[in-house]
Amino acid sequence: MRKQRVRRWFGWIAAAWLLPAASACGGGGDSASDADADVEVGDVAGDQEETPDGMDGQDADASDGDGTDGDVRLCTASVECNDFNRCTIDECIGGSCRWTPVTDGTSCDDDRFCTSPGTCVSGECTGVVENDCDDGDDCTDDLCDDVMMECRHTLHPRPGAEGPLGEPTCEDGLDNDCDGRTDGEDANCTPCETAEDCDDGNPCTEDSCNDLTGICTNAPAADGTPCEDGEFCTVDEACSAGVCTGGEPRDCSAEAPVCNVGRCHEGTDRCFGEPVPDGTPCLDDRYCTVNEACAAGACLAGGVRDCAAYGDACNIGVCDDDLGACARRPEPDGTPCDDGQACSVGESCVAGVCGGGMPRDCSALDGPCQTGVCDETSGDCFAVPLADGTACDDGLLCTEGTTCNAGACGGGRPTDCSALDGPCQTGVCDEASGCHAVARTAGTPCDDGLYCTTGESCTAAGACAGGAARSCADADVCTTDSCNETEDRCDNLLTPVPGAEGPRGAANCSDGVDNDCDRATDGADSDCIACTSNAQCNDGNPCTTDRCQSGACVNTPVANGTACDDGLYCTNPDTCTAGVCGGPARDCSSAGGPCMVGRCDEAGDRCYGVPQPDGTSCEDGLYCTTGDTCASGACIAGPARDCSALSGPCATGRCDEAGDRCVADPRPNGTTCDDGLYCTTPDTCTGGVCGGPARDCSALGDQCNAGTCNEVSDRCEATPRPDGTVCDADGSSTTRDVCIAGTCRFSTCGDGYRDTVIGECCDDGNTVTESCTAPPVGACVRDCSIRQDTCGNGTVDAGFCEACDDGNTNSMDACTTSCTVNDHRVGAPCTCTGSSCRMGNPTAGTITGCENVVVPTGALLACLRSGTLGGGNIYMAGGFCSAWAHRCSPSLLCSFAGIPSSVGSYSAFVGPCPEGSVLVQQTISASGVTLETKSCMKVCTRDADCRWNEWDTYFRQCGHYECTASPSTPGTRVCFDAQMSAP
Repeated sequence: MRKQRVRRWFGWIAAAWLLPAASACGGGGDSASDADADVEVGDVAGDQEETPDGMDGQDADASDGDGTDGDVRLCTASVECNDFNRCTIDECIGGSCRWTPVTDGTSCDDDRFCTSPGTCVSGECTGVVENDCDDGDDCTDDLCDDVMMECRHTLHPRPGAEGPLGEPTCEDGLDNDCDGRTDGEDANCTPCETAEDCDDGNPCTEDSCNDLTGICTNAPAADGTPCEDGEFCTVDEACSAGVCTGGEPRDCSAEAPVCNVGRCHEGTDRCFGEPVPDGTPCLDDRYCTVNEACAAGACLAGGVRDCAAYGDACNIGVCDDDLGACARRPEPDGTPCDDGQACSVGESCVAGVCGGGMPRDCSALDGPCQTGVCDETSGDCFAVPLADGTACDDGLLCTEGTTCNAGACGGGRPTDCSALDGPCQTGVCDEASGCHAVARTAGTPCDDGLYCTTGESCTAAGACAGGAARSCADADVCTTDSCNETEDRCDNLLTPVPGAEGPRGAANCSDGVDNDCDRATDGADSDCIACTSNAQCNDGNPCTTDRCQSGACVNTPVANGTACDDGLYCTNPDTCTAGVCGGPARDCSSAGGPCMVGRCDEAGDRCYGVPQPDGTSCEDGLYCTTGDTCASGACIAGPARDCSALSGPCATGRCDEAGDRCVADPRPNGTTCDDGLYCTTPDTCTGGVCGGPARDCSALGDQCNAGTCNEVSDRCEATPRPDGTVCDADGSSTTRDVCIAGTCRFSTCGDGYRDTVIGECCDDGNTVTESCTAPPVGACVRDCSIRQDTCGNGTVDAGFCEACDDGNTNSMDACTTSCTVNDHRVGAPCTCTGSSCRMGNPTAGTITGCENVVVPTGALLACLRSGTLGGGNIYMAGGFCSAWAHRCSPSLLCSFAGIPSSVGSYSAFVGPCPEGSVLVQQTISASGVTLETKSCMKVCTRDADCRWNEWDTYFRQCGHYECTASPSTPGTRVCFDAQMSAP
């Protein structure tokens, strides 16, 4: 045997391959420190060398023995508290890590081939012995290989130690030169014929054969002669005294990405990358992350670069990985800002520039002879006098024409109130009310403005009233006399009286009176003369039929409604009525308009328009104007119709006169706009709609995070990908890495994630209930025997928090610090004392006793609780009733209270369900009985949320739970006991 110094690379490769599995399944013990040491075969401790923090079997922040940490390490989950020590329980409590020593004597086997198992004492692994692989052969270099899990024995030649032929060394039965051949089998001890017969397999000897003596000579080659020692991890070896030695370690730096150190492995003849200690500073080639640090061989961002200093009133300082610099992102248009000008207010951002404000309002300092202005330096308002002679208001109602003088308002003249003068009132002024009208003396003659009244006078109230109607009588009995107020005149219209004169010889034909008002009297009247023809009887009345009968004229009225012409322009159409021609007033509305009233002019035989008062509302016929008013008889267009409601970032509202409507005219496609959403950019107009592609937030994404845009907070964020997403934490294809809470981690036993790809059948987030096998992939196999049958097995299990164990489970002593002894095992009488009994008295309001019955093995017993049937207690193994279902094997089923056990139609229903669980209905079968059950089951997302063959503190029961789809609640997964029938 020959002891050989184990090279440092072996320790590192052992740590790199074994540490993840070892640490994840119950601590690290001395796995890292022992593997990292230079250990000489046969040594127990070896030459201990300083190792990175946390790699020597005890974290730098190690527990001081009371479960607390001198330097607090913050955490969110227990997996973050792994101190790589198999002799501590790592927990996250209240946001801080706590490391509690395991029970003394607990095995701390580090799963290494090259060490024997140790035991835990006060939180430290002791008694670990290194395997020196001594084969008892002095010709071999002995080395233990943890990776290949084997001892390796390499021959170490001794050139010239055997032979030549005839020497005692050729007859002593020993392999003196350590070439694997003895005496006559050794080339140095047999006659040779050629140099090939003398090959001793040593690259550092020159082999020759003496042709005369037949003796081999193996002379050492010149020192420095290049050679190959057969080891992959050394290069540039050279001969020295006939032995191939020296050489430099192989350079493996090319195989080490950031956060890894290149290491060489002799057993597999390869270079690999080994993670540097967590927390080592690194660079991830992204400008926008700072304080990066290594974690599990990956360079993780420590924070986001602060670019706030690049922002201003209208820009946000952001980091741009593509540019490799901080940049400005404009605030949304309309964002309030401050342009730095003291005398402007109400500014807002437009395209990243602050402006558009209004002058500061200093009007509070305005006065009749001064104006408030703003000081650009201080932003304060102050008063400036107006120029002398500037018109002003002194605040007095009865003065006008006042002017400023040295900032004061004065001078002026009495206020003119003549606008209030009227026919019966005079405008006067007083300071209390200003101008007002005072009535003139009652009886004062006045003119009310009406043509058809005369003799008006003032009343005491100041009104012009009274007076008599104007007389238009002309002393002509043949006229109808009236006053025309519209035309300010008297109208005397001739009114014929057909038949009132004649016939010839009648007295009225010689009375000298125009009796029929046709302006012909006596003998001049056709009605009073002898006629020879009808033409002589024409009385000038269009509404009579004129005939000559027996020399006398007969004028007979025509039928009423016969068209006629009364000779007046302003009546139309005229018709006959009782022999008189007349008609309604002529319609002169065509002479009017929006701002004119049509009137008729009899003298001029015409219609004409009279203007409406200025300011009268009118309609100019245009849809696109509103509020039109009259001025001097014309309808003047009002303001343009407001169509701005249709305006937007990509459209302009305008009025369409042809269509009598408001329309939105799209802006040109490609026009820059802002749709108000942070998560679209850049926004442009398309078909009158503002929008843009989704904002690119990929710079914040990585293997375990997706760069997403948050519209609420107006920023890009890194959103963790689903736990279990495959990633690469170490650049190695031999490990299976997954994302957990946005971080790429080694998927190992005890990390709380059940990874079936690497063979995990359970993973509860700790390493107490599972054991891990060695590489190739760190597979985890289920081994929950430590939890099996602890509740009520009669043995105190301190590791399971038992303070005592009375051999049954009805007093819950497996999970509490008190123990109450009751013998309610199957087949025993049901007796109990006090509150320890779980069988209820049907007649009692509280649990004070129980039924003394003998329970046969395997029976189904309906249970009572607090005097209420179906209260939730069920019969369990051990012959007791409990408020919780303690199912520890498929045969232990209970029926619903009050239902015969032979039917077993329901199991106990515990309700309402506690928070975090749902009611599940299912059909289960066991011991030949089929039950329709209702029970509360814990909601889960993965198996790690449940427990396998463990005491479940949530349901207070022993179970073998897997996360399975609920049979009665779609879309929900629950912790289902795998030993029962599948849901």
